[in-house]
Amino acid sequence: LKFRRYKSEFENQSAEMTDSVASILELMYDGKNSIITPGSFKSKLGKLNATFKGYRQHDAEEFVSFILHKLSDEMRRPHLDERTSPAMNSDSNSLTDIEKLENQSRSALLKYRQKNNSLILDVFEGQYVSRLQCSHCDTASNTFEPFVVLSLAIPETNSMSLTINLENCLDEFLKTETLKETERWYCSQCNGLMQASKRISLLKDSLPHVLIVQLKRFSSLGVKINTPVKFPIDLLDLQPFVANASERDHLNYRLCAVTEHTGVCGGGHYTAYARCIDGVWRYFNDAEVTRPSHLSESIYTDAYLLFYERVKVREPHNSVI
Repeated sequence: LKFRRYKSEFENQSAEMTDSVASILELMYDGKNSIITPGSFKSKLGKLNATFKGYRQHDAEEFVSFILHKLSDEMRRPHLDERTSPAMNSDSNSLTDIEKLENQSRSALLKYRQKNNSLILDVFEGQYVSRLQCSHCDTASNTFEPFVVLSLAIPETNSMSLTINLENCLDEFLKTETLKETERWYCSQCNGLMQASKRISLLKDSLPHVLIVQLKRFSSLGVKINTPVKFPIDLLDLQPFVANASERDHLNYRLCAVTEHTGVCGGGHYTAYARCIDGVWRYFNDAEVTRPSHLSESIYTDAYLLFYERVKVREPHNSVI
């Protein structure tokens, strides 16, 4: 396993989470076990983070984020891999706005990865740009935010017949919004707190290999949002949503797993669909594993986390959903 092989390279030799995950993977792939009870992993998880002690329901996104960040911390490389600095045009006067943004993004990502460098981040981490712009003088400031889970709000609709899809959620995430009066931004040009707009952008060089999407179904008021959200199974094309993408760019992802939640905010049940190594989809419900004959419409209402893998082209598949 890669986890075992990379352990000698870890800066942090205390790799309790890494060993626990590696042990589960070994049990999964040794061909001797049809059902695995991850009791030791659950116990270790509770010791590393008291939030996950006991047997009450926890949030799946918080669980995934903690696992990935903990693995990344334990598998952190002591030095950045030898690599050339990203090519940048030093003649800023000749650059377009998007080219300047690309330069800033590459520089920010390189600086960040010099201190945060691991196999986990190589696979799961992306970066987006958050741009604040003064509504009075147009002065702007860009902040580059790393992410391992892209959290998307579900747009509100007053029509029962209107279909919400993942593309609508991405549009909502990337749209320009005017900040509230209580959120005025300090503009250095105007020398005061000014009304401002905010816009998030994705750039093609900062997309992760594995994209994890959270559909934000739990409101701050403790109400679950059961709006169905349609999402692509075999091909998610991010090209229309990436600020510096051209028609020649192939920014394609294929769905490989879905985490579902049924029930309400305070309680419920998690299940999962996964495209297995043989290309066939299977449904996981505790100790019961089945091969569905068709995609249940409930998946669009219950889907909470979507796991997409980057693909170069639309690969042949043996999908049953």
